Amino acid sequence: MLAMADINSIKYLREKKGYSISKIANIHNINWRTAKKYSDRDDWNIEIKKKKRSSLKDEYYEIISIWLKEDLKLPRKQRHTAQRVYERLVEEHNFPGSDRTVRLWVAEIKKELYKSQSEIYVKLSAQPGAAQADFGKVQVIEKGVIKQYSSLVLSFPYSNAAFTQLMPAENSECLQEALKNIFEFLGGTPGMITFDNLTAAVAKVKANGERELTESFQRFCLHYGFEPIFCNVQAANEKGNVENKVGYIRRNFFVPLPEINDLESFNRELLQKSLKYLDKTHYEKQQKIRDLFAKDQQQLKVLPPKPFYPYTTATVTVDKYGRIKHNQIYYYGIPAKPGESLLVVARWNTLTIYNSQMEVITEIPRAYKQKEVEIDWKAFFDLVKKKPKAFLHSTHYEFLPPNVKRYLTIEDNEQRKERLWQMAELLEEYTLQVVEQALTDYSEQSNVDLARIKLSAYKIASNNRTTPLPLAINNQNYSGFNPDLTRYERLLRGERENG
Repeated sequence: MLAMADINSIKYLREKKGYSISKIANIHNINWRTAKKYSDRDDWNIEIKKKKRSSLKDEYYEIISIWLKEDLKLPRKQRHTAQRVYERLVEEHNFPGSDRTVRLWVAEIKKELYKSQSEIYVKLSAQPGAAQADFGKVQVIEKGVIKQYSSLVLSFPYSNAAFTQLMPAENSECLQEALKNIFEFLGGTPGMITFDNLTAAVAKVKANGERELTESFQRFCLHYGFEPIFCNVQAANEKGNVENKVGYIRRNFFVPLPEINDLESFNRELLQKSLKYLDKTHYEKQQKIRDLFAKDQQQLKVLPPKPFYPYTTATVTVDKYGRIKHNQIYYYGIPAKPGESLLVVARWNTLTIYNSQMEVITEIPRAYKQKEVEIDWKAFFDLVKKKPKAFLHSTHYEFLPPNVKRYLTIEDNEQRKERLWQMAELLEEYTLQVVEQALTDYSEQSNVDLARIKLSAYKIASNNRTTPLPLAINNQNYSGFNPDLTRYERLLRGERENG
């Protein structure tokens, strides 16, 4: 199998340059059938293994690469020619090969190092069908707790259209799943997408600025046939459109904080919301975004026959507690023996676990260590206690526990205000969970009795505390003991002792 760089070059020459199979075969010095195989391939789910270099190439290719990379820092007139590279290899390293071989290697390396600046500029400009992608942090409410998620935004600078998907993390599986969902929703893929240096896609940024992509992301790009372009370091202007869209979507799709019950359903709703935005007018072109986006859609590439399934694999060992550890998270109840080695296939939302015979033994939901921010209910009630009318329309109102909500949902505005002040006072001493239990026997029509509520809360909180250890006292040692309480009686009457 060819190296990934050669495969990308073949796809580029065939699809972007329109070269014939014969011409591609000549350029890459490969068999015609091999050139056709990679030119026409549309399913890249199969893992691609890099072609092994010949021993001669292994020994000298890296030397040439270093020389040419060092040339980038020198004046153009003082850089190596292919002939000079050949001469140095012979003189300094006793190179046994031909000058033609060296010329091919030099051309191959320079092709990667000296990319046409004009071609890059065209790719980065707002051409129909070109897109930009980036993640942004957003907060949502899940089970009464504020959680931090990541919103993947794919924007089209030409039309200013944008589409988003919510993901629990920014790993490679989440990035690819989010893009895949958007591609399938649009019915096609952009020809090129500009990215920041996302760790989910870029394994390493080399000293000369060249990106070493993860193998998973390379296969994803090949499968959907788009060219990834990466911004220069500290050059955010190269993806300014998507950065603006990340902020716009955060302000318009996630305010007020949405409640997430089912992430996949919520993501379908986000795509429908993105469609409604197309009815707006472009800020500069004064045309409907929908009309401009139609030109973007005309440039989209046809989806491949088979969808791509993003995943990563890892080998884990069952510990003595019957659990496994994947990405710093423990999973319990694995049906395998302690010490057994297992293969984990991780998708964005599931872990499929195989035994040594490659049999699936279980599939479990994937967990994430998301940043959780508990709602500051004390601060909330300090804010709304002076605004009883606004309280019922506040964002956090819907996420109050049922007893608290029922107690505070009262028609009389003055009574509601009084109870809001009570809540602020109760939360000085107790948690909202304790107050919720204390309000079990109260309804919105119950008489306001703060003392009784406090007493109930105190009892509940006391029961939750650890009881003191009992003292081992032998009562027999104190039988017949009659203490003199005269001094205490005089003290209670307010009398003072002499001396």
